[in-house]
Amino acid sequence: MLTQGGPSPSHATGVMVHRIYQTAFGQQTFALASAVAVVFAVMLLILRWPQLAILRRQVRNA
Repeated sequence: MLTQGGPSPSHATGVMVHRIYQTAFGQQTFALASAVAVVFAVMLLILRWPQLAILRRQVRNA
């Protein structure tokens, strides 16, 4: 990252996957890291669902 994590708050521009990795292997809190990973995966699925619906609709109409 160009901003080295941002000036304030700490790690403001950090990437979620890197935060999960640091939590699991840096802080040795695997349970917390796996919980954050599951929440992140669910968020991605929720955000992806409308996009898939729109793409399917476009394919049917083409």
